[in-house]
Amino acid sequence: AGTAKALIGQLGGDCGAEALTALKSFKGDIKNDVAEALTAKLADGKDIKAISNLVNLASARRMKNVAPLIYSMIGSKDTGLSQMATKALANFSGVEDIAKVGGLLDGARDAAAVASYQDALKAAIHTLSPADQYSKVNGLMKTARNVANFFPVLAYTGTDDAVADLERACSNGNTAALDALTVIDNFKAAPILLKAAKASASNIGKVLPRYISLVSTYEDNLDKKRADLGEALTLANTKDLKAAALKALADVPTMKAFRLAGKYLDDKDAAYAAAGALRSIASKTKEEIDYNTFKTNLEKAIKVFQAA
Repeated sequence: AGTAKALIGQLGGDCGAEALTALKSFKGDIKNDVAEALTAKLADGKDIKAISNLVNLASARRMKNVAPLIYSMIGSKDTGLSQMATKALANFSGVEDIAKVGGLLDGARDAAAVASYQDALKAAIHTLSPADQYSKVNGLMKTARNVANFFPVLAYTGTDDAVADLERACSNGNTAALDALTVIDNFKAAPILLKAAKASASNIGKVLPRYISLVSTYEDNLDKKRADLGEALTLANTKDLKAAALKALADVPTMKAFRLAGKYLDDKDAAYAAAGALRSIASKTKEEIDYNTFKTNLEKAIKVFQAA
């Protein structure tokens, strides 16, 4: 304990970084010593370096007993202290803090603060089941003034209900809801993203990568996967998007996928990715591909590889 207190005492000095490193891996319970030191430093308010290192230490070791002190720093007249606490909050948030963090998120305007409170709310609900996560977030949103602030946390739940809520918000033209759908891990978001891509070319770069990823990960029917990726290729308007769709298509070992990839050998932005997809499909497929199609496309692919 004496060694820990000695190291804590060094956090504001020239050896603060070294003391912090040692305390992060210190064997033993030091949470009360850290809380005591942080309380004293906050009361004095002058040793910002020590306060920063104490918050860093408490964050690294997930010292929940320090949480009240972190909350007390939020909204401080000292903007630096408030920002420091806001950034660290996710490391101190538990189920018991859901309502408190929800209130902070609803009242946040600054983009950095909003992101930090979103992370804190995700941390607060992460031990709950997806259904309970959704229930808690949905409950907060019912009384929220700034509902859009909660969309990324709603997406974090990954539930069908979250997809449905975000789709409704999208239909009302809410771009934040569409942004949230690009990170949700639920295959039911795929057709909504595709619809958004078809509705406006300005959406394509934002939604198509996630659409391709969801189809690649979750669609088990090979013919449907090939068709879905074909839709993506039709919409893809950059070299990177075409490459992403063709890379996903490379894992569809069917004759129709082979033919689809072959159509992009003459597209200068997609030729190399198409050649790679053809090589992959040819090595994996168990379906019979007519000789002329097989030979013609592979010869073209070889020329593309040689040119590269």
